[in-house]
Amino acid sequence: MKNLILILLVSVVPFVAFAESQVEVVTPQSMSFAAGGGDTVLSYNFGSVFVNSRVYVDFTLTAKGDAPTELRRMDIAGMEFNAYTNCPDSLPVGQQCTVRITYWPHQKGMDNGRLYLTFSNSRTIINLFGRAI
Repeated sequence: MKNLILILLVSVVPFVAFAESQVEVVTPQSMSFAAGGGDTVLSYNFGSVFVNSRVYVDFTLTAKGDAPTELRRMDIAGMEFNAYTNCPDSLPVGQQCTVRITYWPHQKGMDNGRLYLTFSNSRTIINLFGRAI
């Protein structure tokens, strides 16, 4: 069985999680991470954003190793957040794709959400935070 290595680049410090193929996720500098219960759990804070303004963050996935990376499902929770991707169901080795998360608050206050990326035998969860001013 081949290993999936999910590498999170945060200020030059890699974080590695194992599954079936290999994928590298390049994320913004302000990304934090923690591992829990077989899932890879990440957090991203959009900071303070004006009401009715839209901001986004891009995550780049790169398939590595000797087998394609299988993205089975992408789901998002949180009324002020949306997610879009150009990732195919099967990302060939050496290819890249992007997951874009937008934050578009409609009223003042704190917002939170969650993005779920389900691969063939692992899952990445990104907790999302933002403050609408």
